[in-house]
Amino acid sequence: MITIISKMTELLVLVTFGVLFAGYAVFLYPLEKLQTLTSSEVKQKQLEHAPN
Repeated sequence: MITIISKMTELLVLVTFGVLFAGYAVFLYPLEKLQTLTSSEVKQKQLEHAPN
């Protein structure tokens, strides 16, 4: 009985972290990447450090 409960708990933890990781990878990371690409501050720094 205890092994069933421990296996279910382990599975629940793995599924929870898997869903959180997938949610970040699918939704939040692309939004953060777009934000850095369109940021004027980032563009200014790229111009300052660009080779002439």
